[in-house]
Amino acid sequence: MRIIFALMFIIGIGIAGSAVYLAKDQFTTLQTQNAELARRAANIVDSVPVVVAKKDLAYGLTVTKDDVQEVLFPKNAIPASAFMSLEEFFGELGSEPRTVLRSMVKDEVVLQSKVTEFGKDAGITSKLEPGKRAFTIKVDAQSGVSGFLKPGAYVDIYWSGNVGSQSRTILLFPNVELIAIDQNFDEDTTKPTLASTVTAQVTPEDVARLGQAQSSGRLSLSLRGAIPEGLEVSENLNIEETQQSLLGIEAAVVEEAEEECYQTERRGTTVNRIRVPCAGQDPSSLPVVNTPQLEAAPEQAQQQEGQPPVGGN
Repeated sequence: MRIIFALMFIIGIGIAGSAVYLAKDQFTTLQTQNAELARRAANIVDSVPVVVAKKDLAYGLTVTKDDVQEVLFPKNAIPASAFMSLEEFFGELGSEPRTVLRSMVKDEVVLQSKVTEFGKDAGITSKLEPGKRAFTIKVDAQSGVSGFLKPGAYVDIYWSGNVGSQSRTILLFPNVELIAIDQNFDEDTTKPTLASTVTAQVTPEDVARLGQAQSSGRLSLSLRGAIPEGLEVSENLNIEETQQSLLGIEAAVVEEAEEECYQTERRGTTVNRIRVPCAGQDPSSLPVVNTPQLEAAPEQAQQQEGQPPVGGN
């Protein structure tokens, strides 16, 4: 009997120990799971709906409800000009559709700068910023950077012409945005085009200056490279070159001739021309010279001697 009791006691202790071990293992697992849930909860950010492209959208496409959709997006990572709902994008019932200004890929956030206003097409007027004007410049393969220009590129505009007797080239307008190459407004084009015209976006005052510059000389463009965001680059915007400075020719110094004043004096048949000081001139600065003597005409000499002139009555 005692042996059976002892065996039962030992078995009970083993069962209890196993239960404790299993409970401890389960408790450890629960702690690990709770810690993981807490970590995930700490990383959860607020999400809000934004409008994205449902498929690739090409330049000039009229956007319909089959082209865009709403998705949840981290609130702290939404671009400032994103559309927050389909209602905002499509407007009130009966509103005209928007048109794609810049190509978008699938799942890309739709920005206001990439589509037109309601009912507007993707023409040149949609590219103009408020207060700006479109001005067309004639170019060729040389002045148009050999066809490497495209809409959205930035250029420097130089003027070359004659000022007086000198040939000059001047940096007229730096960092000007091009909004069209010939009749192409698509900024996503990658094919080089030998254009005959480019259209720039400038102020009304610059339109007048460019018109005068184009009619009085020749305009040429210089393509600017992309500058990384946040990088400041110092530039010399006062650029002017002449033919003489290019070739290292010094301009001849022309000395201004000194003003000379004379007074005529008659003595008998002799006429003297005497140097006198001009207005504001110091008399002591005059050089001492022999003044030329001029013989009076025969008629004048006869009159001075009291005789009638030859051929008189």
